[in-house]
Amino acid sequence: MPPIHVISKETIKPSLPSPQNSIKLSLLDQIAPEIYTHLLLFYSTTSTDLQKLPQKLKISLSKVLNQFYPLAGRIEVPVNGTLHINCNNKGAVFIEAYSDTDLNVFLLSRPINEFKELLPVKNSMFKHSEPLLLLQFTKFLNGYVLGVSISHVNADGASMALFLNRWAEIAHGEEEDRLTMPCFTSASTLFPPMPLKIVYQEPKEPLENSKVVIKRFCLSSSSIRRLRESAYKRSEKPSRVEAVSALVLRSVMRVTVTERMEKVLVSQVVNLRSRLKGLSDFSIGNLWTGGVRDIEREGRQEEVEKVLREVVREVNEETVRKEAERSFTLKNEVKGEDDEKGGRKERLWIFSSWCRIPLYKSDFGLGEPEWIGCGIWNMKDVCILIDAKDGEGMEAWLWMERDEMDRLENDEEFLSFVSF
Repeated sequence: MPPIHVISKETIKPSLPSPQNSIKLSLLDQIAPEIYTHLLLFYSTTSTDLQKLPQKLKISLSKVLNQFYPLAGRIEVPVNGTLHINCNNKGAVFIEAYSDTDLNVFLLSRPINEFKELLPVKNSMFKHSEPLLLLQFTKFLNGYVLGVSISHVNADGASMALFLNRWAEIAHGEEEDRLTMPCFTSASTLFPPMPLKIVYQEPKEPLENSKVVIKRFCLSSSSIRRLRESAYKRSEKPSRVEAVSALVLRSVMRVTVTERMEKVLVSQVVNLRSRLKGLSDFSIGNLWTGGVRDIEREGRQEEVEKVLREVVREVNEETVRKEAERSFTLKNEVKGEDDEKGGRKERLWIFSSWCRIPLYKSDFGLGEPEWIGCGIWNMKDVCILIDAKDGEGMEAWLWMERDEMDRLENDEEFLSFVSF
């Protein structure tokens, strides 16, 4: 990783007072991982306006925080034990840095395991007293990287994308009052928070696991089309995400499941915005659920696709609420015992799709991102699917133990669809 030199660190506050003092978080926010979600947007440009861009970003950030004012606040736990955001205008953090490196050369190597140097937050865990939003602008010789760290306690991937695109629109000169306001209350109305029964304890930063590596595998539009249409026989044509998720899951099971284990648990993350009444694309918060299912070790492609499809189709308000209440009880009433994932004897894989989230639309005036990178590093047995820039291809990001990753990279069926 080339040296990154920090120039300045500022706190950017909304240019107007917050319209309300407090925002109640939802039950789904309460059970969300206490981590930062990290995203990197790589922009290639030779425009002379690049020198002026940091100031433009700061001014437009101050304006967009008028609409996304909770992101300028801090999370607190009141007397009744339910989480809320104190909209105190403490602001978001903006770091400016530079690197004497050619961005195109950097993108050829893409040192994913060292991406944290391009992020404003170098830790993975989020604590309530810390800023909810931090940004780092790193200027390269012929482009720049925008590193985004946002608290997962109050925002998911779709929320982050809405914020970035709205920020970009305002940077382009759009008037704030002509843009649809985001909604911060629909989630807590649908899923009211529950009072904590234990005293809040700040999460501890876990030790980095040197055995875990991060790699991303590319699937072209033609590979995905072949995977969906002709590679396997099935009664119902799968979606892009179903087909790729099933391929990855079957492949990792071949290289990770022991001989004594006949099944693996998979948690399929489902976006709730288009599935539940009262929510919309402008709803902010953790509007997702994870459906856990057993997958047979030797399950065929069409069988795994069917299980993943059923997980999504079974999602409704009642199932989401029951699962959220169960997870809340597990997280907050039996704290100190084995957590849900660590306490299981089975292997649990988590699959999440960022596909169709318009991350590549964030144009701040010098063009859309050349590439989107996930900056999360402290995970294991996780797959995140991200659209390629053309919107047709896909990248599968995997967090796996090194020896298992080595075996995956030699799996014949997997290699017949992916490239490095």
